[in-house]
Amino acid sequence: MKFTKTILSTAVLLTSSLAMANTYNAEVGLKYTDNGIALLNLQTSPMEDVSTIQLHGIYHFSEVNTADKPLAESAFLGKNSFVRASHSEFDADGGGSADAQTIGVGFYIPNSIFYVGAEHYKFEDSDDTQIEVGITPVDGLLISTSYLTESDGYEPNVEAKYVRPLANDTAINLEAGYAQGEDDLDDEIYIAADYYFTNFFSVGGQVYDYGDGSIYSVRTRYFFNDQFSLSGELSSDNETDDDSFSIGAAFRF
Repeated sequence: MKFTKTILSTAVLLTSSLAMANTYNAEVGLKYTDNGIALLNLQTSPMEDVSTIQLHGIYHFSEVNTADKPLAESAFLGKNSFVRASHSEFDADGGGSADAQTIGVGFYIPNSIFYVGAEHYKFEDSDDTQIEVGITPVDGLLISTSYLTESDGYEPNVEAKYVRPLANDTAINLEAGYAQGEDDLDDEIYIAADYYFTNFFSVGGQVYDYGDGSIYSVRTRYFFNDQFSLSGELSSDNETDDDSFSIGAAFRF
């Protein structure tokens, strides 16, 4: 009888562990970039002789269900609202250093197609806040525009992200964005795509055009299990001939 109870208890624990493995609330990560700088949405642009170490984290207000979804996109597909923050340390080969912090929130309004977000970033003695509003007209699609509060006015911009699950645990992520240049600055355009060979593994790339040149990037992310992942990215700027690479690790719980 005691042996039967032990087996039943073990089975319950195993079932609970498997169930918990399909959900998470938070993720923390560390990212190193050589010849790059990362601010706001973790974008990376080559910058000669600068290395960056970034600690970042995100907390979702409700449990993220990862079952039958690409692990990297499960929160996006589930419309899980969040708060996130990051701290970055920049070091130049010449001896200079700087740091930056960001904190932001994203909220999907329940029973509607609307999304709102805000992100405040501080870089040394300067800071700014980005306000974002968007819509989710169909599952897996977010279209948004943003406004920097310290700018002279709203500059037209739009971003779109679409994730579509495919057959046999494969999926595709498509992204695009346009921002009109402020004052004498050039317009900025980017397109990106990731293909998920499985729910655990993706390979993709991005082309970012800033007027005088373009930055080409390839990237990948691999989840060893539902909790731990590694990522990498290579970028090249055809205008400045600067290259950068980054590696990162993240843990979910």
